[in-house]
Amino acid sequence: MTRRVPAIAAAAIILAGCTGYEVVTNRMEGSGNRSAQTYTPYAAMNGTNLLVVINNPFPYDSNNAAVANVVNTFNPMQRYRFTLAPAPDWNQYTVVLAFGQTPVGNQDLCRNAQLPLRPTPEGQTAIVVNLCLQQQLVTEVIGHAPKAQTPDDPNFTRLISQAMSDLFQLRDINDHPVTMFPFVF
Repeated sequence: MTRRVPAIAAAAIILAGCTGYEVVTNRMEGSGNRSAQTYTPYAAMNGTNLLVVINNPFPYDSNNAAVANVVNTFNPMQRYRFTLAPAPDWNQYTVVLAFGQTPVGNQDLCRNAQLPLRPTPEGQTAIVVNLCLQQQLVTEVIGHAPKAQTPDDPNFTRLISQAMSDLFQLRDINDHPVTMFPFVF
């Protein structure tokens, strides 16, 4: 028993030292047709996805161009294209990237992008990212990282990279994550 206490205390100290210095994301799928989660990552590669940015915390990025640049740069294999206005080749997919914590209640930003978000805890950058097919929620990712000062802050780019990887996670027909892109030549 005396040997366990120091080991447990050491593990707690190590884990406490990691808290607050890492990027954390959590992926959830919208209810309904499972095929949406299976085929959307592939379908969203065709054409351009609309990006809607809400509550941008970077004051000099009033037109959201810097955030859009980070999303275009840090998405899986850079296979997805995002614009801030509907493009002629818009594929009906919209990514809503909101800064803050999830809205209260069982609601999503696909149906109502004006939902009030809960405030971000001090010292963090928190995001809610919804992948929408028109107004239907396909996948939602929530995440947080240490507070980012600029869009090119490594904390922010890691957060966006991880959130986009989770959002567009490739899945096989049995709903298992695909660990390797199936069309590699």
